[in-house]
This record gives sequence, C-alpha cells and structure tokens, in this order.
Amino acid sequence: MPAIDCSPGGCWPLYISAGRHLFKHAVRRLAFGVWRLAFGVWRLAFGVRRSAFANPHRPRPRPRKCGQAGLHRFLSRGSLEGSRFLAWQLYQVAAGGSREPPSVWQFYRLHLDALRPDSDHIFPPIVLPLTLHSSSRQTYATLTDTLNTKITMHPTTSSTSKNGPAFSKPRLDRMHQVLSGYIERKEMPGLVALVSHHDDVHIETLGTLAFNQSAPMRTDTIFRIASLAKPVTAVAAMILLEECKLRLDESIEPWIPELANRQVLKSLSGPLDDTVPARRPITVRDLLTFRMGFGSVMAPPDTYPIQKLIREYQIGGDGPPRPSQAPTAEKWLQRLSSLPWMVQPGERWLYHMSSDVLGILISRVAEQSLGTFMRERIFDPLGMKDTAFYVAPEKIHRLPACYFFNQEKKELDLFDDAANSAWGSPPPSESAGGGLVSTIDDYFAFYRMLLNQGRHSEVQIVSRTAVELMTSDQLTPEQRVGAELFFGNFSSWGFVMSVDIRRDDLFHNPGRFGWTGGLGTTAYTDPAENMIGMLFTQRLMDSPEPPKVFNDFWTLAYAALV
Repeated sequence: MPAIDCSPGGCWPLYISAGRHLFKHAVRRLAFGVWRLAFGVWRLAFGVRRSAFANPHRPRPRPRKCGQAGLHRFLSRGSLEGSRFLAWQLYQVAAGGSREPPSVWQFYRLHLDALRPDSDHIFPPIVLPLTLHSSSRQTYATLTDTLNTKITMHPTTSSTSKNGPAFSKPRLDRMHQVLSGYIERKEMPGLVALVSHHDDVHIETLGTLAFNQSAPMRTDTIFRIASLAKPVTAVAAMILLEECKLRLDESIEPWIPELANRQVLKSLSGPLDDTVPARRPITVRDLLTFRMGFGSVMAPPDTYPIQKLIREYQIGGDGPPRPSQAPTAEKWLQRLSSLPWMVQPGERWLYHMSSDVLGILISRVAEQSLGTFMRERIFDPLGMKDTAFYVAPEKIHRLPACYFFNQEKKELDLFDDAANSAWGSPPPSESAGGGLVSTIDDYFAFYRMLLNQGRHSEVQIVSRTAVELMTSDQLTPEQRVGAELFFGNFSSWGFVMSVDIRRDDLFHNPGRFGWTGGLGTTAYTDPAENMIGMLFTQRLMDSPEPPKVFNDFWTLAYAALV
C-alpha cells in the first residue's frame, strides 16, 4: 500500500474534498430548511392537515385543522394553531429543534416565556408578531411593547375534540365589529373579551385603558372583577369541605360566635326592634346558597328602615365597593351582628352579604388570611399571578380607569383611577364577595379548571363531585321569590354562583354557570358546549340587569359556534 503524504503540502486534495462535502451538506441543510418553511406556509395558507402526509399505518393523534381562512387569519386574527406551526417552522430554520412541534399550550406556556429580554433562549424575533393575538387591530410600535404582552393558555384534558374550526370566522368578525362599536361610540374606553370552545380560543382586546390615555387594552390588563370573586370563594370553601374542616349542614357559630342567637324582623318595613328569635343557627350551606337571612335590599335608598344602618355601618351591597375605605373584618362583623336579620335562615335567597361572611369563615377555619389561603390553594397552582385583593405598585400601570354613568349629567364620570385607586394598596379587610382584581388570562385559568372538573394539569384543586355540587341548582322556587331581578325565569343559584336552569335565549343553556361583576365584568362556563366566555370592561353596571354590551357579547359568542 503506498504511503499517504500527510504533510501540509501533500494533504491539500483531502482538504478540498472535505470542503466540498461540507459545502454540499450546508447547502442541502439550508435548502431543506427553506423547503420546510415554504411547505409550512403553504399548508397554513390552504388549511391542509399535518396528518394528511403522515404514514397511514402509524397511529397518531390528528392535529386540529389550522383554519379555513388560511394565512390571512393567522396574520390578522392571531390563530393559535396556525401561528404555532408557522413559528415552529421559523424556529427550526433559525435554531434547530425537535422534528415534532409542541402542543399549542406547551408552545405558549414555555416558549413565549422565553422571549423576555433577560432570557438566553435563541428565538427569531419575527416569530413574535405571528404568535401574539392581534384581534385589537393594533400594531405594536416596538419589540419591547410586544415583549410586555404575555398570552397564557391552559389546556383541557378532555379527550373530546371537534374536527374543523370551533367558531365561524365571519361571525367572530361580527363580534369584533359589534364590540368595537361600543368603543367608537365612547360608551366605554376599552374591553377584553374571550370565548373558547374545546381548545379553540378567541380573544378581542379593544380600546384603551382610559379615555385620556393611548395605552391599549391587553390580555394582562388588570380589572376590578367585583362579584366574579364569588365563584373563587366557593372553590376556597369547597377545599375546606373536602378536608372535613367544614361541613355543609353544621352551624357556623363555633367559628363565628358573633352571629349566634339572631333576631329576625317580623317585617322588613317594620321597626328595627320588632323582631322574633331565629328558628335555627346559620349553616355553611346557608352561606354558600345565600340563604343566611341577610342581604342587599333591592329598593331605592331609605325605602326600608334597615337601609339607613346598612349605609352608615358600611355593610356593603348597597353600591359599588371601595376596598380602601372598608372597615376591618372584625369591625364589619361586629356591626353586622348588631342588626336584625331580614328573614329566617334558610328561608329565602338574599344577595351578597353571605359571601363576605363566608370569607371570614374560611379565614378563621384556615387560620390565615383569605388572600393567603386563596394564593396558596388556588392562585399559585393555577398560575394566576395577577389575581389578588389589591394591585401591587409595580403593576398599577396595568389597572385601567373605571367609569360610571352619571344620571344627572347624562355622561360617563370617573369612578376609580389607577393614580389614586381604592385597589392600590392592601385593604383593611378582604371582601370575598367583591374585592378581587384579575386579568382575562388568570380568570380563564380558573374557569378552565372548573370546566375540567376541578383539575389543572396534574393538580386536582377540588374534586369532580365538588364542582358538580357547586354548579347545580340549590334553591327551591319558593327560595327564589323576590330575586326575579337577578334570576328572571331562566336561572337559579348553586354555591356562590348562578346556574342556568332553562333555555329562553341563545345563551341561556341549562347547566351553564358563572356570574357577573357590578364593575363591568361577566364570565360563564357552559359544560354542555365545552365553552367559556368572558367579557371584562371598565364601566359599572347601571342596575342588576345585564347591560346591552353583556347581552350582545353572549349572543354573538353563542351565534359564532359551529
């Protein structure tokens, strides 16, 4: 065998040959990457399923159709599925990656977090505008603004999935147009809306944080959710019930002795000292079902004698909340205990006050503040980072102004501003009935847990049976008498939330549960449709009856179902 000359002068043919091979390999790799990118864009544009090119003999789950509207939808609507595949193709070309793309939920939860400025992840910047929702039709001026927008989606473990789109795109466009009309008419500065059906999620972010600001509404805008705190309180109570620290039909007097030996008015319109003893103690079930015997009086001010003391004692339920001006929980409970009850415990549904008593009960049984208990047992497991009883100073810029309609001026007036917000510091007491702030992302995580029968990822917050009990009708027709303003003839009450019992409109579906917040929020879950809808605004409701924007949103959401 002849000897091989490996000196620098003798090995140059080997260097040339190796260089040719490396060059060919690089060209092939680049060409393959470009082809994959082009193929991915083509597949997205024409809505071709990935599974159409799979080995028919290899069983694998079929990914959802990317969308019949094609690439236009991905760029103008921010389709989750479409933008995920396009972004993943770009990612593979730029940095290399797995041959299989992650699930849509893994993509958003893992990779959007990696796009922060302090992250060392390699990711092409072009992916950002394609993956973020753009339903507001607003273009972010800089990459920094985009980085500040975080979209967090949470999966359902339900095995049920539909083929094809879950919503009609033309009807989602109609939703955008109708909701935009409220902004254009200056009926409110902005809003955030969300509808989900199975794994399809559609979000609208419209308008601004205030009339005099240009900062846009976003999915991480923090809203005063008011009575949407009530379903969260129900879950907190069910956690203690499942741990046998509370029992439904036992008296609350061992924990709240201030409310023992109640006196009950003979007549709401009679003197406050014209009373009879309560027939029985208040139970945990009474608090959960709002049958404690005391609640909001749905009548003009000073119609009944007790209304004056409710207002003077700051008991609540007679107007919008201002947490920073509330008394401490002990003082509030002392004042409440000095008042006679309106009806016998268990006799009739009365709004609101039962939830605040329930919050005090939870705090005393858990031996920690209500906010701490909710944080440890609900918010942290669900990733609800922005939900609390006040807005931290570093987040206050995300709190929008809040408005009410001044009947005398016939125009919107400022109710609460971020600069001097009643939610800008820890409150004297944490109102379980209406004190929370939250974002559309956070509250969506909470409702997905309920829709998923109490489970989030690998964590069981409450049991399936607990969710079924909470969301079933707990009132008799006699107990609903006087609450027609709230329930009409189509809904009733479960545990600290409304439950639809009759279909008399597009969106009143038996089994649908949720509630509304008087500061301009509404959120419901429909297990029969595997659907969630939420609308967060910054305009106070004018009455217990839902405003037009609420009814329009729900009509449009259900009309968009395919």
